[in-house]
Amino acid sequence: MRRSDASLRQPSGGVEFLGYVPLVDDARELAEVLGDSASEHGATGVVVGVLAGDECHVAAHGVTNVEFPRPLGAGSLFQVGSISKTFTSAAIGILVDEGRMRFEDPVSLHLPELEAYPELEPEALTVEQALSHQSGFDGDHLLVSGRGRGLEALAGVRRLFATGAGFSYSNAAFSIAGAVVGAVAGTDFTTFVRDRLLRPLGMRSATFRADEAITYDVAAPHLVLGGESHVLRGVGWQPGWELAQVDWPAGGLVASVEHLLAWCRFQRSGATTEGDVLLSRETLDRLHAPVVTADLLDRVGLDWFVREIDGVETIGHGGLTVGYASDLLAAPGRDFAFAASSNATNGGSVIRAVRRWALQRFAGIEETDPVPDPGLDIDVERVAGTYLHPFAELNVAVSDAPGRVTITPSARRRGLAASPGPTGRGGVLRAGARRHDRRVGACARWALRARRSWPRRVAPLGPQARAADLSRQPAGSGSSTTPARISDALTPAVESMMRTAARVSGSREARSTLSRVSIESKR
Repeated sequence: MRRSDASLRQPSGGVEFLGYVPLVDDARELAEVLGDSASEHGATGVVVGVLAGDECHVAAHGVTNVEFPRPLGAGSLFQVGSISKTFTSAAIGILVDEGRMRFEDPVSLHLPELEAYPELEPEALTVEQALSHQSGFDGDHLLVSGRGRGLEALAGVRRLFATGAGFSYSNAAFSIAGAVVGAVAGTDFTTFVRDRLLRPLGMRSATFRADEAITYDVAAPHLVLGGESHVLRGVGWQPGWELAQVDWPAGGLVASVEHLLAWCRFQRSGATTEGDVLLSRETLDRLHAPVVTADLLDRVGLDWFVREIDGVETIGHGGLTVGYASDLLAAPGRDFAFAASSNATNGGSVIRAVRRWALQRFAGIEETDPVPDPGLDIDVERVAGTYLHPFAELNVAVSDAPGRVTITPSARRRGLAASPGPTGRGGVLRAGARRHDRRVGACARWALRARRSWPRRVAPLGPQARAADLSRQPAGSGSSTTPARISDALTPAVESMMRTAARVSGSREARSTLSRVSIESKR
């Protein structure tokens, strides 16, 4: 295997509690695999870490910012997106352990003000259902329509199915859960998470606030087009670099890979390395135990995703914000955990490749893509229609090729009304509005802004690269702003959006069918 510019780096701030073992053969090989994959995809930067028993290996590739390049390290901070939800669930678990609330409590018991919004069904929605994505209302309403306001922005939210009747991934339900934490604890959500989880576990630089993150080693978000990285500023669904406060319990944590590895280790026992118990074994097991089926691959706990890979049960969670991708996966039965973060829009492809290698190398688990069964007769017409993704409308149409569907994305519009899916519950959506949402979201806005808003000076990957001036390159000149290259960069995002949109459907049959058919993205 060739050498690469990936490197092994000691975590910042010291991680003796992680049992870090530097410069061993396993760690060197991890660095080489990371470097090969990151170079292949042209990713701006990726940091990965592995816990194998008591050994911890960390490797880093790339830079924090192509305009002001500094090498990434294990302590570099990233927005870790929805991995934040696992901290919110743990915070609820602490309060349950203390007898101050129950998972079975209706959210209205702790947030009586929600009774003013009957569309939320707050007297029926339990804390457990909120944490396991069974709320049944549009879980991305706050991202698209909230404008950074509080829970009152959920007034008039669209209901997809009755509370507890199915699964639909819900960021907004975690905003509610975070408000429950604050109400029960008598303090704000972030203070409770910091004092009861982050600091006891040694995650001192982890934060929800940009004002705090800027004082540490922070990785900037990047869009990668044609192998060139561009710093992202003022794009996507976020009102600024940090998420709106109401979204913090759902996706606002800023943390490093060394923090995520500490979090993985915590999942083994619910205690700090000094032996201080933060979560009881009973509560920790309940967070990991599946309570609802998401699709053919995943079951969901509170809010860990439970998946069997090569016959081994794993728990995990991913995270995406504008220009960042992160991943956690643990196989408790093999004493293995993997954590990774990237500051590039194509970083997810690198993370997946390294994760699969690490699973095989350290845990003897082979992760592969599902293989379509040619003997199955799939009625793809049952899933044709318009689906609602938080950042787009996705038109699913039957392709000319047998067993295939074509996904065509367009800007999400206001006032989308749910029409019955194949089982009668809401899920397949029809457009019912004339105005386009100005906050189309990350993927669409990258394409719309590409011709006019790239920074004047950007640099290719690597701290030694020379800066290149794109301001003089007209559209269509072969620069990174040509429509073809924009489409190439958006293709993985379109496929990801389709997969997520399939989860919105209240029809398990529709979701199962979509997971088995081939997909071609229309660009």
